Amino acid sequence: QVQGHMAESVRSKFQRSVRKLIRMGRRDSFVGFEEQPIVNFIRHRYDAVKDVFVKDEVKAMLETNTLKVALEGATRELYRIKIMTKFRGSDNYVAKRYKSHVQATDEMYFTDCKMQMIAKKMADDFNKLKPPHRIDFLESFVLEMATGDGGKQLFTAEKFVQGDYQKHSSNSGFVQEVHHRMTPHAFSHFSYVHSKGRLMIVDIQGVGDLWTDP
Repeated sequence: QVQGHMAESVRSKFQRSVRKLIRMGRRDSFVGFEEQPIVNFIRHRYDAVKDVFVKDEVKAMLETNTLKVALEGATRELYRIKIMTKFRGSDNYVAKRYKSHVQATDEMYFTDCKMQMIAKKMADDFNKLKPPHRIDFLESFVLEMATGDGGKQLFTAEKFVQGDYQKHSSNSGFVQEVHHRMTPHAFSHFSYVHSKGRLMIVDIQGVGDLWTDP
């Protein structure tokens, strides 16, 4: 019973810290956001338990200029986007689009989203073992926007999180040694064992123990 109470306390503390990071992103991060017309998007969400995508419609304002960040990827560019909500007015997100030289297919966006949501489900399983540090991945989804020529543009999107962004590993062998932590690599090992060798989740990065883009 004492152990159960302690586990609940750790879980509650972690959940509060995640909510705080997201609130910080909602409150502070979009200073100077260029107001844009509100447009309709189709949102595709992946259910990792049922292995299906479900879709609904959302209204959002997408900033036209790319977001400049210290660790910009070689293949994708970032945009700030405000997604309208029923109760808070809007929430701050980051939309990711492949750069033109990549020649991305629609399938690549859905695969990126699916990978992150599988990692999120795996993090839930990892947390059931009561590790010293609980972890989580941001929810990812695909946004589909109609273009003026009758086509469409896809993005992956997730909540904007404010904080000290760290990259712990890559998918090509890099391991962070300057700010080395055990939890990200323990999770990668867990994902391999837990899936019976079917997958290993690497390229761990994010703010604290709230991660993204594996």
